[in-house]
This record gives sequence, C-alpha cells and structure tokens, in this order.
Amino acid sequence: MEQKNDLPSGEAHLRVADMELSYGQHYELTPNGIVLLKSGHHRIHLHLLQSADLGESAAAVIESVLENADFSEDTFSHRHKPASIFRAVSTRSMRFIPDAYKEELRRRLLDSDPPMARRVSKLLIHIYETAVSYPDVETLLHCYFRAEWLTPDKFTLYVRSRLMRIEDKAGLDKEYYVIKSEMDQFVQNFDPVLATTGLSKNLTEEEFSEAMEVLYEKLSNQYRLRSVNCRKKDIKRTA
Repeated sequence: MEQKNDLPSGEAHLRVADMELSYGQHYELTPNGIVLLKSGHHRIHLHLLQSADLGESAAAVIESVLENADFSEDTFSHRHKPASIFRAVSTRSMRFIPDAYKEELRRRLLDSDPPMARRVSKLLIHIYETAVSYPDVETLLHCYFRAEWLTPDKFTLYVRSRLMRIEDKAGLDKEYYVIKSEMDQFVQNFDPVLATTGLSKNLTEEEFSEAMEVLYEKLSNQYRLRSVNCRKKDIKRTA
C-alpha cells in the first residue's frame, strides 16, 4: 500500500484512475482519512458509464483507492455506508472486472501487509457476490478471517455447492478429503495474528482454532447429509 506523508491540501485535486476529484466538491478530509462525497461517487459512476471497457475502468478505480493509504477504511465498507466506493462502482460494474485482476487481488491476500490484505478481502467480498462464486476454499477463508462480513453460513453454502456436484459415494469421499486438505493447508499457512474479526480486534491462536473447528464441523455435517443421498443412488444403480 502506498504510504502518503501529506494529505491533499484544500486547493489540491485527488486523482482516481483517469479522473481528478476536487477537494470540498468530490471529497473531504477527515481524521480517518479521505472520504468521498456524494458528488464524488456520482463523478466516478458517470465515468464508468461512459467508459469503453466497464470492467477495466472499474478495476482502475478500485486499484486507485486500494493503493492510496490516505483513503479512510470506510471507503471499503458496505455500499450502504456514505463513504463506500461501492456506491460509485456498482454491482454490475464489479461483474465485468477482468479475471486477471481478480487473480491479482487473490495473490495479494497471501503476500500483503495486514491492512492491505484486509482491504483486498473486502473488495473480494463484493466481487464474489454469492458463496458459490468463490473460486476456492483459500480465498473464502482469507475473506472470512480478514473481514467481518462473512458468516459460517456462507462457508456452509460454498461447501454444499461443491459436494452437491458429486453423484456417487466414492467421488463424494474424494471431494470431502480434498476440501478438508485445502482447509488444513490454509491453517498451516495462515497467521491468525494478522487476521481480524473487525477493524481492530486481532485473533488469538485459540480463537482461530475454535473458529476453524466450527468450519470443520460444518464441512462434516454437509458431507454426512450428502452421503445418505449418494448411498441411496448407489443402491439404485446396483439393484
């Protein structure tokens, strides 16, 4: 994350992607950092509507605010918050973001400092609107532990969607152990000290272990439920 030593002065313009935003008109300075105003959101929204490539333009806007450490953390909050960048970058715009940029964001979850990783996780939560849209367990778990928005139910829906694709017991067993192995790998590589259950509360080792136990149990529950159906199908095939 690019560190700024000097916030913009009252006469300065703030650059976001290819736009210049004016102090007092499009944004303001607060003790928590730069906050976009309603006219600033509108300016960005119009810029995206007029762009030749909506996805690339949306990615450029996101990258500009992501890398600027002077932006308030409220910039990455839910879209119902006044300062949220997602009031300007609509859900439709997010759907057009290039896959290459999504992959770059996921990479940053692994090798960024905690503040940047937290910002990235909040962005990815907006990009992946549903549980089934997450590309892998690792991304989902990073978002789960680095931001405060995901719930165990989201993990349950993700696991269920993967297990529901399997039609036979042997395949189900294999997929179960694949998911469990992916979770084990995450636990091995993830440092809970760098995680957060909100904006400031760091996880302890014990809290992290307890949270993971809940998720392991949810995986097991979904596996058991799916096993019953697969056994019934296997019996019908052999009857």
